[in-house]
Amino acid sequence: MDGFRGTEGITVIAATNQEDHIDEALLRPGRFDRKIKIELPDEEARSEIFRIHLAKRHTLISKENLDLLVNESNGFTGAEIENIINEA
Repeated sequence: MDGFRGTEGITVIAATNQEDHIDEALLRPGRFDRKIKIELPDEEARSEIFRIHLAKRHTLISKENLDLLVNESNGFTGAEIENIINEA
């Protein structure tokens, strides 16, 4: 991140789900000094995530089973839901 001038108009965006592993040097003022927290998906969002990833598979799932998956995946991220489908 050294070598950039403040007038060059460069924006760097980074993402992590393990904030505790970020090097402290990156969190100094003028570096990655803004944090935006993305909340976990709610029930409706989890249902849509399941539908999107299941549509890519040759499978049929009943509404009741989809509802069960959505209820049991409370607290899961979209990536975790995708992983469940890939593993299944």
